[in-house]
Amino acid sequence: MLKSLARKTDEWLWHKGFRASEIRLLLRCQILVSGASLLAGVACAPLWDWGLWFGVGAALSTFNFYALAKFVQGIVFLPYTRAMAAGLMFRFYGRLLLTGLVLFGLIVWLNVSVSALLAGLSTCVLSIAAWGIARGAGQKVKEA
Repeated sequence: MLKSLARKTDEWLWHKGFRASEIRLLLRCQILVSGASLLAGVACAPLWDWGLWFGVGAALSTFNFYALAKFVQGIVFLPYTRAMAAGLMFRFYGRLLLTGLVLFGLIVWLNVSVSALLAGLSTCVLSIAAWGIARGAGQKVKEA
């Protein structure tokens, strides 16, 4: 079942325009971790709300990582024009502002656990670290 879900996620990312396999792998990992975190958080919410806010932080991290990957792919693979660059920068800073407002609202108005949000937000960093370790372990290096 997990392989089927990973394959479907990979196909969905392909259709969304993510052609680089390494970016798709990273995004797929992060999306699956975020989805599992949200499901576990919702299941545990009646007993312990920390898990729910962890899942919300992971989802916010995934949203930002997805948008950042789209941004980087647009910069690297598309032909450069000033109008395109201005649009990409506007979306980048708009997403950053939206993320800040969501975090502000969650922390100040809803009194969400900051540690739960930070732990959820860190799932993206852990996904990237796991990808780097797995990639480094798979390479054979010959020293002189």
